Amino acid sequence: MDIFTIIGVGIVGTILSVMVRAYRPEIGLCVSLITGIVIFFGAAQGMKTVISGIYEICEKAGVHTEFFEIAVKVIAVSYVTQFASEIAKDSGEGAIAKKMEIAGKIFILALMSPIVKNLLDVIVNAVMSF
Repeated sequence: MDIFTIIGVGIVGTILSVMVRAYRPEIGLCVSLITGIVIFFGAAQGMKTVISGIYEICEKAGVHTEFFEIAVKVIAVSYVTQFASEIAKDSGEGAIAKKMEIAGKIFILALMSPIVKNLLDVIVNAVMSF
């Protein structure tokens, strides 16, 4: 999906949601949620292309991709968490949104643990060599 299609879906979804919400708020919310999901998956297709291109560059350059993979996972968790949190906020569930954001942060910390471990190993080795 290109950006113009995504923006078009967003504009049409917004107009439909506003028009329907005046008469049936629950259906307006559903239209809004469906529009958001379509936009999210459309944008995710674009990210897939970017990520595969960066992997290809890393392989050609002989660069170790472990840290890049972790960075991609962290970015994915943050985007999905933000998307889900915004859906909860749009639905009037701010408390649930906050808890999803906290869970996302915990998952990001867990994903970062190999990088922190390697960093600490480098620090310890540098200190021990003095």
